Amino acid sequence: MEVSNEKQAIAIADLGVDQLTHFQRQLDQEIAFLTESLKVATLIFYFQMYIPAKVVDPKNHLIEIGTGYFVEMDTEKAVDFFRRKQGFLKKQMEVIEGVLPEKYRARNAIVDNLQKKINVYCSQVQ
Repeated sequence: MEVSNEKQAIAIADLGVDQLTHFQRQLDQEIAFLTESLKVATLIFYFQMYIPAKVVDPKNHLIEIGTGYFVEMDTEKAVDFFRRKQGFLKKQMEVIEGVLPEKYRARNAIVDNLQKKINVYCSQVQ
């Protein structure tokens, strides 16, 4: 059995109210997650903390490369590490910022179609 990872376009007008509501909730969750991810990435990216300290060896630095993982690096390697990390974070933020407008457009299309279906239903009931 072969599984396809291709995205399929679905005509929103063909969906029922339950399906539209389900997709709206799903998009709301995705938008909230991406928005929160962007806030966290921005916080990590711009967070600075200064503490008094004595530098024992000014040519070597203890750098946190992951949660609780530290590596001793010379100044040149440390600067290179942080430049690469900064570039990575910028790319991730750009990806999230690029996806959010698409999610909002899809959500708005679903909400508009859902509202039309509800209006048609209400006019038929009266």
